[in-house]
Amino acid sequence: MKTQGRLTVRKIWFLAFALVAFITIQGCQEDGEELGISLEEEMEIVDNNNFVESTADEELEIVAIAENALNADDNPNGRLAGMCATRSYDAQAMILTIDFGNGCTGPYGRKRSGIIRVQYSDGPRSFNSSRVITFDNYSVDGKQVSGSITSSKYVINAAGNYENTYTLVGYVVIYPGGDTFRISGERKREIIEGFRDGVAANGKVSITGTIKGVSTRGREFTHTITTPIIADFACRASGGFLRISGVKEMRYVGLRRERIRTVDYGDGTCDNTITITINERVYAVTGE
Repeated sequence: MKTQGRLTVRKIWFLAFALVAFITIQGCQEDGEELGISLEEEMEIVDNNNFVESTADEELEIVAIAENALNADDNPNGRLAGMCATRSYDAQAMILTIDFGNGCTGPYGRKRSGIIRVQYSDGPRSFNSSRVITFDNYSVDGKQVSGSITSSKYVINAAGNYENTYTLVGYVVIYPGGDTFRISGERKREIIEGFRDGVAANGKVSITGTIKGVSTRGREFTHTITTPIIADFACRASGGFLRISGVKEMRYVGLRRERIRTVDYGDGTCDNTITITINERVYAVTGE
């Protein structure tokens, strides 16, 4: 009887161990099936998206700076200080052209070439004007940019700040090897610091909203801002990341189970680091 008792206990321990091992292995397999995506790919998507969204934000600011320069004098044509670009304005067609030529290092330390073109509904001097920004043979740091950004008329919100929405329409960045990264969607943009003529001049803007996109590997995703992102153009001009605080949630299309992944842009400090949390593990993304 004692011998049988010992054997029974051993069997129980063996079965328990086997069950734990099975659950662990099964869990790992399910994780692999659910994820269907490596850590390397997730970090790559965050890094590429950071570049692409920051580039779009910078283009909105470049347009605002060019408008300020245009509104400051009576000459519709001229060079843009600190931008290594020229501006020209066709008053009849209400089109502003910002031309970086064959390539030069200008705004925010990036090498740009080609043309940013802005079509107005009511001219660059009016808060009531909407804008459609397009690109002609335009590239940033050797990456080709196409598509458009539609910027709505400015309104004054309850806080007394100017705000509007901008919509990314088929906004595509083509990398030198031919890979593409695509984003689209609408964001709200509120000027919270550095107000000048209705635009931020190396100031700060608060950004909210959702975008969707397709990564260079064909992965579909959505990014929803859950805590307003603060973009600091003075930080970007000094070499730091443009986005200094705020949180967005990432979701990928086609996964078996939903998992929350977040990107945290920090506490407002001007630096070159953001953090990404995947399944309660935190990773740092640095550079640019």
